[in-house]
Amino acid sequence: MSGAVERWAAVAALFDELVELAPDLREQRLAAVAADDAALAAELRALLAADDTDADLLDNDAAAALPDLMIRSDELQSGGRVGAWRLLRQIGEGGMGVVYLGERTDGAYEQQVAVKVLKRGMDTHAILRRFLQERRILARLSHPHIVRLVDGGMSADGRPFYVMEFVDGVPITVHAREERLDVRARVALLAAVAEAVAYAHTQLIVHRDLKPSNVLVDAAGSPRVLDFGIAKVIEESGEQTRTGTGLRVLSPAYAAPEQIVGGAIGTATDVYALGLMLCELLAGQLPQRSLATTPEELARQAAAASTQKASALLSRLTPDEAVALYGADADARRLARTLAGDIDLIIATALRPEPERRYPTAAAFGDDLQRWLDGRPIAARADSTAYRFTKFVRRHRIGVAASALVVLSLVGGLGVALWQTHNARLAATAALAAEEKARQQAAIATAVSDFLARDVIEAVNPYRNKLDIRLADALIGAGKNIDARFAGNPRLAGVVRRELAESLYLAGEVEEAQKQAKLALDTLEGAFGRADTDALETRVVLGRVMMGHDDYAGARALYNDGLAAIKADGPVRTRLALAVGLAGVDVEQRREAEALAALDKLAPQIEAEFGAFEPLHIEALNHRLRTLVNIERTDEALALARRLRSGTEKKFGVGHALTLEWIKREAIVLVNMERYDEALPIMQQTCAATRANFGDAHYATQDCNLRLGQVLFEKLRFAEATALFEPAAAYREKTLGVDSEKTWVGWIWLARGYQRLGRLKEARALFERAHASAIRVNGENHRNTLPFGQTLGMFLEQTGAHADAEKLRRKLLAQSQAEMPAGHINIAKYAWDLGETLASQQHDDDTVAFYATWLPEWDRQFPEDDSRRIDAHKWLDAAQQRIAARDRTRK
Repeated sequence: MSGAVERWAAVAALFDELVELAPDLREQRLAAVAADDAALAAELRALLAADDTDADLLDNDAAAALPDLMIRSDELQSGGRVGAWRLLRQIGEGGMGVVYLGERTDGAYEQQVAVKVLKRGMDTHAILRRFLQERRILARLSHPHIVRLVDGGMSADGRPFYVMEFVDGVPITVHAREERLDVRARVALLAAVAEAVAYAHTQLIVHRDLKPSNVLVDAAGSPRVLDFGIAKVIEESGEQTRTGTGLRVLSPAYAAPEQIVGGAIGTATDVYALGLMLCELLAGQLPQRSLATTPEELARQAAAASTQKASALLSRLTPDEAVALYGADADARRLARTLAGDIDLIIATALRPEPERRYPTAAAFGDDLQRWLDGRPIAARADSTAYRFTKFVRRHRIGVAASALVVLSLVGGLGVALWQTHNARLAATAALAAEEKARQQAAIATAVSDFLARDVIEAVNPYRNKLDIRLADALIGAGKNIDARFAGNPRLAGVVRRELAESLYLAGEVEEAQKQAKLALDTLEGAFGRADTDALETRVVLGRVMMGHDDYAGARALYNDGLAAIKADGPVRTRLALAVGLAGVDVEQRREAEALAALDKLAPQIEAEFGAFEPLHIEALNHRLRTLVNIERTDEALALARRLRSGTEKKFGVGHALTLEWIKREAIVLVNMERYDEALPIMQQTCAATRANFGDAHYATQDCNLRLGQVLFEKLRFAEATALFEPAAAYREKTLGVDSEKTWVGWIWLARGYQRLGRLKEARALFERAHASAIRVNGENHRNTLPFGQTLGMFLEQTGAHADAEKLRRKLLAQSQAEMPAGHINIAKYAWDLGETLASQQHDDDTVAFYATWLPEWDRQFPEDDSRRIDAHKWLDAAQQRIAARDRTRK
């Protein structure tokens, strides 16, 4: 093996190792490499710098990276060798490399392969990094419909190469035409491709260049996805992939609008390409033909593009074209009727210009194809009143600022209603004894869906109602119709009112939600008793609403009463939901030991009964995560957050709202661990996606901005952080009111920003306002009041108001000892705060006496490398030295 080859092997292996490490561990490893080989370490740093850049070569201006794109053509010749492979003939050429058909030369086994060798002149760090990334992407993919990585190395003349499985096949469109496949066979073929793309998405890889020439079908009729040369590893960017304005590498005919105009790239980009391929497979042409020759023209066309239905394209084929596409008996009009309806709708959904309105994942697209093949209803829905309503909301964004989640809940409610109706029909046919119950379930489901559709959605439909009306107001108004609509049927009245209460709660109308939930509970319990299943489920909803209103004592009583009322043979899920709600109250009231003991039993039981990552299981794990953070078991919290992130990605898709929430929570845990460099890109990615989903005027977006601001604050980027704190705090105050703890938290972070920017008067006013509000709502000694006093005390200490700080901190310590169990870590924290103030004022005798009591507790509670523990020992030593010096002077 030559020296160049050996060195390349070392560079490639170390690059693969280093690129996966956290920044601090990566730096340690690089230092170790530099100690042995400074030049090798420098080469790795250059590659890693190219890998870390926000701008990707293939997303931006390739010409800037390679001023001379005339690459020399002195490529390897047929019969040459690279590694253990003989090159038989050239079979392809791309922007970075040349692809050869190859075979094994050492006799280990017989196999024909595709060997991709980097072109001469393409050895800049940016392109080497891209070449390495393509190899890494293939290495992490193992799927029967994705080309497999076989080997890799460096040629004798110093160029990296890698070896792939060779697919002896033709492009998918050519295969369908040559084999005269019927419509069902073509749909099934693309469903297999969608399955492969969905698998790549679960590995956080977006292909970005899906087209027929990159999907080959072998002699057995099996498709293979290949050419991941411009694929993107989603997790490697702090934000969604965003193209620049220079020369982008893409296939214009198959590029999604966001690729052309320089928008965010995600899984929906591949969904768009799959939709185009399906259309071309079935109709023999793409739904729109582009004559553009420049990026600017492409961008203009993308913004105004409208797609034609596949059935319409197929119906316009001449007889000869239809025969060439489908075979001798093809009838274009008959084939078009097969596509009309569901297939047209599937393609239209995949090709929507807005990424957020397409199928969220390739798995969802493939699932609808399979539904069509099985003769089942598809999930896609055509644009109708609902879509026009969405357009109305966008035009009146301020008026419906908190409504996006409600719309999702309504749509979800309709889906649940259909699911319940389906289950009811199955139950009716399975057993005559269950027939009445099944009819009742179906009636409830139908009533809920009709109510939501007629009384709520139609109220805000601008095509039926000329008045602009907030969705929350429509929900409140709809509540007035329930008694009349369901007179004489308390079951329907109660369940519909419960669903209305949950939607109102999501819309931020907490008081009205609580009113409707109480009415629902009174209706159901009055008619059917406390043990009725619908009444108990209403308790679960009412408890959540009461917790959202910070009425923890009321929620606790409600849940306990429900657990006492439920029968021994009552529904397991309802019993578990009540118990999870009770654990949530324990978390809010900082009863961590009780919460953790309950959740350690509940979470596994829920998973065993109903499966992992279903809503109740996620709720239980969320409570457990918050508990672990509260008691500073952060390593466990981080592991749990990452488990939930991975689980929700696999179950719901990378861009799903639940997945984004768990990505955000992972970042929050990293912040608690002071791992800010890791937290920042994760939070940036989450906030960008949340803003794209919901817009700026939404709680989820502003909450994410507040969290992102916290990370920036910890990284000492105070101006940027404060610019995020200001709108987030204002939004919370406007939507949640001045009596909400979430509003007070927003004030606290804004006050910290002002403090760091020197705006001390404004900062103190906010700290004091938050503390006073907590006292007014919770009472002075309440454990949820204490943290707001703690932040005020910290401000007073840091700004030199030591006497005020000492007075407040003595009071907080006494209150924490009265409110919390002995040995609680938060008591140690309040004691440390007072110790800091004593030391800063050089009250040396008081300091030494106080530390004699508390230092052993701090050593027990705080890790050895914790700054609080280190500072306490330092301050005690300084106080003792001053006392000794004073005593010597007196003598």
